[in-house]
Amino acid sequence: MTYLRKRKLPSGRIHWDIRYKFEGNNKTHTIGETGRRTVEKIYNEFCRRLSESKMDEDGAIFVDNRSSGTRRESTVVLDKSTLSDLSELTREYAEANKSMKTAEREQLVFTHLIRILGDIPVCELTPAMIESYKATRTREVSGSTVNFEIRMLNTAINQAKELNWGKDLPENPFKQLKLPDAEPPQWLDEEQIQLVLANADAEFKTYLQFLLHTGYRRNEALGVTWEDIDLQKRQILIRGEVGKMGKRWNFILLASFSDIAV
Repeated sequence: MTYLRKRKLPSGRIHWDIRYKFEGNNKTHTIGETGRRTVEKIYNEFCRRLSESKMDEDGAIFVDNRSSGTRRESTVVLDKSTLSDLSELTREYAEANKSMKTAEREQLVFTHLIRILGDIPVCELTPAMIESYKATRTREVSGSTVNFEIRMLNTAINQAKELNWGKDLPENPFKQLKLPDAEPPQWLDEEQIQLVLANADAEFKTYLQFLLHTGYRRNEALGVTWEDIDLQKRQILIRGEVGKMGKRWNFILLASFSDIAV
């Protein structure tokens, strides 16, 4: 009897393997940590090959290479694992280890990869495909955004390697765009600040003053609630779901709250 076994590790992660019989002996085929959809694909492919007796004496799955007359070990996962499967693996890892904002951004990267390249098997990705992807994306977004997407894809592939997806994964990381050195930021002087404030309505002026006095990013400021503000200590708590690095920390105001009209 062949069946899937699901185990929860002490770390809380889910580990999968396949229990089966081959030539009268009980055997185990280890899958590792991956998404349910990928597990089902691996299991179905495993059962198909098991029924065709494409096994050696140790229970490893093999396929025939008729053109060369040789036999090679099959990478069961990568035979069917596509970019959408890699996306699922990345999503599960991000949900356990990264902020919600980062997880959402990573999934958006896979949306663009699949839109441009198609939902192709991961093992078929080539540098030429990635160059084509970069050429398309640079017409849509900035070079720094494209480089983030390439870094994220490389990271996802490395995670797949750590989970033993197979031997046919791209060996070398895909190259990023070479970008010119960034110009230093242009800071507003006092006169420019007063001009901006003078032309803002009352509510938006308060928002701008808050940014000026705290140095917050836009999303951080918009995520602040009254529960996050301690007027006595002149502190504001940045929560992990809105902070850039997904961390929770206090920001001590350098200016008095009285400077901000509320």
